[in-house]
Amino acid sequence: MTKKQITTTGIILSVCIIVSVLSGIIASIATQRSLDTYLESLSDADIVLSLSKVKPTAVPGTYEEALTSVLASRDSLAVIYPATEKSTQPGSWLFASDAYGAGIVVTSDGWILVDDDVISGVKNVDDLSILINKIWYTPTERIEDSRMAVSMLHVEATNLRAVTFSASDQTQEGEFVFAMSDKEAVQVTTLVANNVYAQDKSMPAENYEQAWVLQDEVENGTLLFDQSGGLLGIGQENKIVWPIHTLTSFIESVLAGSASVYPALGTFVISIEQGLSADTQILGTEHGYMIVRLPGYASAFTVNSPARTAGLKEYDVIVSVGGADISSAYPLAKALDRYEVGEQIILGVMRSGEYQEFAVTLGDYNLLY
Repeated sequence: MTKKQITTTGIILSVCIIVSVLSGIIASIATQRSLDTYLESLSDADIVLSLSKVKPTAVPGTYEEALTSVLASRDSLAVIYPATEKSTQPGSWLFASDAYGAGIVVTSDGWILVDDDVISGVKNVDDLSILINKIWYTPTERIEDSRMAVSMLHVEATNLRAVTFSASDQTQEGEFVFAMSDKEAVQVTTLVANNVYAQDKSMPAENYEQAWVLQDEVENGTLLFDQSGGLLGIGQENKIVWPIHTLTSFIESVLAGSASVYPALGTFVISIEQGLSADTQILGTEHGYMIVRLPGYASAFTVNSPARTAGLKEYDVIVSVGGADISSAYPLAKALDRYEVGEQIILGVMRSGEYQEFAVTLGDYNLLY
């Protein structure tokens, strides 16, 4: 390389270095100006940075939408406390932890459904105070169900938000269920089974024998809702739930002013579908309810039983009521709820494998049991 070539190369390198330095200086100046402009914008009185105060609307069909619907049902929650009066003295105040539990408003004029376990030991309604949507009420009446361990309380009120009833008889296993009691939290669980028998022995023919089972434990009297906020049922011990469709007859009778009056056969039965080894071939049917006494009882019939008066016998299997077949899908109790005390019905019965029919005049459940 000649001396002239070396000089030319040196000049080119020097120029490159100078250009690079100038580029860095220019970029630094531009960046600083951008930062200055941004800071000026932040200090502008017309621009306010804050967290959004409006929660986005839940997307239809999502968990968030379901939870929103369930939380809206809190307005129908009736939290039950010991009787109280407003006071300025902290020693007389009630706190959330003092609550017995909760019921649910079923009519706008003040009828409340509550599990008896929530108010067990309470003899008089005057001993209770009820908090509904931040307003205190004193119950004036209590009507107890003679079949199920639930009651209806009444408070003097108007324009309460009544809960909607879910189609609980169409609820499927695996569905999400939202549990809510007097506590603020909502517990999410799953319906494991929707046709479990409440006990492995006979029971009054008029009682619903099937219940639900949840995946998780809930407190007795816990209210259960579907994804739209509709009332599904009331939780019991051992993950058991009484679905709301088994309680509607009681609710309707109270609202009709007839208390809990149920038509009755006056006999004890057990579903043959419940017996896994039942010989349905000999019985002549795969569905129905066998008349059988409770362990330790002398008879499968009550005193003055309309069923026995009509000629039914122990080990008869009732397979239809009024021409409608009965089974786990359409239980005997539900079939009987269609009728009134004193009404005559036709029972289809399998006796020793042969079909017979009997005319039965229904009695009053409260007088027979």
